[in-house]
Amino acid sequence: MKKIFLLFFIIFFLSFSFLTFAQGSSLSLTITPPLIKINLKPEQVWSSYIKVINNNPETVKVFASVLDFTSGETGGVDFFEIPKDKESEKAFMSQWIEILKEPIEIPPFQSKEIPFQIFVPKEADPGGHYAAILIGNKPLEEKTPGTAVKISSQLSCLILANIEGEIVEKGWIREFVTEKSFYQKPEVKIKLTFENLGNTHLQPKGEIKIYNFLGKERGKILINKDTEFGNVLAKSKRIWNFEWKGERSFFEIGRYKAEINLFFGTKNIQSDSRTVYFWILPIKETLAILGGFTLFLLFIIFSIRFYIKRAIRLAQQEILETIGDNLPAKSSKIRLTKNVIEKPMKEFVVDLKTFSLKKEKTSFSIFFKKYLKFFIFLLLIILWLVIFYLYFKDILKPEKKFEIIEQKTIENRMEK
Repeated sequence: MKKIFLLFFIIFFLSFSFLTFAQGSSLSLTITPPLIKINLKPEQVWSSYIKVINNNPETVKVFASVLDFTSGETGGVDFFEIPKDKESEKAFMSQWIEILKEPIEIPPFQSKEIPFQIFVPKEADPGGHYAAILIGNKPLEEKTPGTAVKISSQLSCLILANIEGEIVEKGWIREFVTEKSFYQKPEVKIKLTFENLGNTHLQPKGEIKIYNFLGKERGKILINKDTEFGNVLAKSKRIWNFEWKGERSFFEIGRYKAEINLFFGTKNIQSDSRTVYFWILPIKETLAILGGFTLFLLFIIFSIRFYIKRAIRLAQQEILETIGDNLPAKSSKIRLTKNVIEKPMKEFVVDLKTFSLKKEKTSFSIFFKKYLKFFIFLLLIILWLVIFYLYFKDILKPEKKFEIIEQKTIENRMEK
């Protein structure tokens, strides 16, 4: 009986724990806005609020906290706590923000506005300063100063502040490359690295255009279009990875060019551009076409040789028949013995064969030299027709709209 009771208790406890965990893991909250970009002055006080929406059927208790962050190279953010040094702590933006520390209750399917204020110190350095307001169902655990903070079950509102003063907007395309230089399919992965050398955040915008070997546009990738994200923080770099997929066609092979143009800056708009080349060459299709063309060329050559040999044999037979018809007939005046006829005939046939072989070689050589220019001219015409078709097919056919690949913006939201 005790064993049955103990087993029932264990099953009940595990079921309750699982239910509690499932409810906690399915908690749904929304924060707005997810990003705030502002310009501030030293000694300025800036007030605003964030809205937290409870999408659950029960009341939720949340906690607010503030942390500084740096940007990750692939678009994420790394939160950290500042060192406990009174002389340097004012340089961190998290020390400028005041927000409620007490638990905040939000009724089911309702929202709550959480006010906060930013007090910019007089000695704040010009340029970019970055902090985030975090909202979670539990307060953040205290960490060792200066170490990275692992955030879980937290929503974030990122604040990008630009303090007036001596602002330096400077950046460049550090790297613009393709994953490989040779592709069998028009599926190309492109890597872009932008480095911010200034003291304020930049949001590079622009596009990548893909051209085929004839200079015709075959694709476009837009960068940071219609978005507030995609910022590169001061003294940092960011990496974007794009993928372009083109039309699969044998006539769309050859050397391609990817060209990027970026614009950045607010006061003085700057630009930078790069170009990278790559090849699209389907091996199987190319070998099949070249093999077919080679077989066709060999067929023409052997057909010509067969025709020449056949013509020479027919000529030999006609000559032999002509000589046989013109030989003196048997008569009383002129009697030709077998030896008199056969000996000259054998010598003549041997000479004729030797002449025929020489004539065959000479005829083929003359024929090849005579019609070599014709074959080259024919090949050039075919090549010109192919190039003409590739260049003017967009005009001859209805205009095709290229697929524009929008950049997948990585919004720095951390949802549970």
